[in-house]
Amino acid sequence: MFELPVALVKGAGALSVIAAGTLIGLGLAGRLEEDLREMERLESLLIGLGTEISYALVPLPEALRKHGNRVGGAIGKVVSRIGELSGLERRRTLAEAASMALDEAAGLGEPPLLPFHAALLLDLARVLGTTGHKEQAAYIDHALASVRAHRRASEDELRKRARVYRYLGVLSSVSLVIVML
Repeated sequence: MFELPVALVKGAGALSVIAAGTLIGLGLAGRLEEDLREMERLESLLIGLGTEISYALVPLPEALRKHGNRVGGAIGKVVSRIGELSGLERRRTLAEAASMALDEAAGLGEPPLLPFHAALLLDLARVLGTTGHKEQAAYIDHALASVRAHRRASEDELRKRARVYRYLGVLSSVSLVIVML
């Protein structure tokens, strides 16, 4: 019978523990970086909607579907769904459609929106479609400024936390290997 040397088994186990800890740290950091990408998607969405409302005068449900599909991510799916659920043919207001789309996204186990994003979408849905296009464009500009300020305020913190998670994953697994050996 063939026996593996004890040092080889310990080395393989140590490498496995280090790899697992590193992957856990990278996964946690990836979630934080995805939150940053969602903030950028929301900013891009608001810029596109502002342009559509100000210059193209496209019907709101169509603009929501178009820009939701364009930006992608969790925010894009929700906004696209709001566009599908709203409009005269559906007999729903934008606020009702937004509430339904957010409930659907939460119920389907999709990646949840950040509370700031969900609140902003609900406020946006309450204003859009109920006022003139100039007022809507002004509110979108205000929302865009709010999103940019929120992103600037949280970007450094999220990047620092992501770096800590990466290092923590590697260092905790290395310390566990040292204790095990």
